[in-house]
Amino acid sequence: MARMLHATASVLSLHDGIAELRIEAPAACGSCGAQAACGGAPARLIRVAAPTDVRAGDMVSLQLPESDLNRGALLAYLLPALSTLLGSVLLAAGGDALAALGAALGLAFGLVCLRISTRHASGFGISACQTRSSQGASL
Repeated sequence: MARMLHATASVLSLHDGIAELRIEAPAACGSCGAQAACGGAPARLIRVAAPTDVRAGDMVSLQLPESDLNRGALLAYLLPALSTLLGSVLLAAGGDALAALGAALGLAFGLVCLRISTRHASGFGISACQTRSSQGASL
């Protein structure tokens, strides 16, 4: 069975089947020494496909397979690095200036490809289910 990452979030708004959620940082984040690395934000806003039975103010439970997180991190770091290297190698025969230009163009290409892929995969792999209604009743 795949390991899952879990978080609880509150529904801020719903628009066309997309829920905007606020994920509160765990209490331990306040004393963490790595706050600068993760942004140290007290809350994060994300958008995911909304379950049919949620309303603004509800609490939802989010789940993300650990493998999807690892795949996303690999893509985010490896694609720009490889495209930079490939651009540099392809134009290296023309001298250092062209190799630098190739690296810059390769990086730009990799970042554009990454941006396009993240737009198409927005909320991919994250599933939300209602845990508590806005009136505080437990489901």
